[in-house]
Amino acid sequence: MEPNKLLSIGLAVLLVTVGSGAAMAASTNNIGQSSVGTGVLSDIDGTDNSTTLDVNRSTALETATVELGSAYDWTLVRSSVHEDDGYYRFRFALQSSDLTGEAEVRVDGSSGDVFRTEKEIEVEQEDENEQENEDEQEDENEQENEDEQEDENEQENEDEQEDENEQENEDEQEDENEQENEDEQEDENEQENEDEQEDENEQENEDEQEDENEQENEDD
Repeated sequence: MEPNKLLSIGLAVLLVTVGSGAAMAASTNNIGQSSVGTGVLSDIDGTDNSTTLDVNRSTALETATVELGSAYDWTLVRSSVHEDDGYYRFRFALQSSDLTGEAEVRVDGSSGDVFRTEKEIEVEQEDENEQENEDEQEDENEQENEDEQEDENEQENEDEQEDENEQENEDEQEDENEQENEDEQEDENEQENEDEQEDENEQENEDEQEDENEQENEDD
């Protein structure tokens, strides 16, 4: 978990419960200076300076679990028995979608009371700057997609318009060519008709002249 995503609460909270002040001070400052044996007073034991283990482990674990409470789902990860000092130590871990943490609970072996509790809980909190960057990136990506789509649409429209213009030009050119062909054919037909008419007229004139000449010759 990144440091900038963590909001630490209850860091190393030390809760000392049940027992005399002298015993509690000894439990945190004089670890290792204990007497060996059953029923012998110890400077380290948490509550009653007795190193006897009158409470079994399962009972001590139940006491430690109750001490942590039900607000979080703690999981036991390690336990140890300190026979020389007469106490149980339990270590727990907390892992969820938005929380991580660890805790340690020490239970006196003779009285069954909790004499030390440490909790550390960290709450995941999404970094605002990272969220802003994600939002900006999302906006940029969205804008890029919109621009790309706009460019594609514009290109499609241009292509369609170009195709339409090209088709219109082809149609116009085809119409012009067709009209020219029709005009040429019409001119040719007209010229042929004129030539035929001229030939007919010329032939008639020749026939008439020939008839006239024949008549004149007959008259003579």
